[in-house]
Amino acid sequence: DGWTGWGLRGDATAAAFARLSALQLPNDGLVQGEVAGVPAKVVPVPDGIDVLVPSMFGAYLRDAILERCAGLGIAEAAS
Repeated sequence: DGWTGWGLRGDATAAAFARLSALQLPNDGLVQGEVAGVPAKVVPVPDGIDVLVPSMFGAYLRDAILERCAGLGIAEAAS
């Protein structure tokens, strides 16, 4: 299995995630369900939220996050 991940960080993390999914985040552990219309694993981390999707949805997730979270200051980090 191949997975692609995206980390949401910063002050707008909760607002950004709310635009992507109706999932309730756990205090620890992970939750699985739909994010931006695709199956995902969501892991709360101390400084934000990590979203993992099957690799075939990687580019779609990136585009969905950037589109749906426009205006919240969500941007791709330099690698």
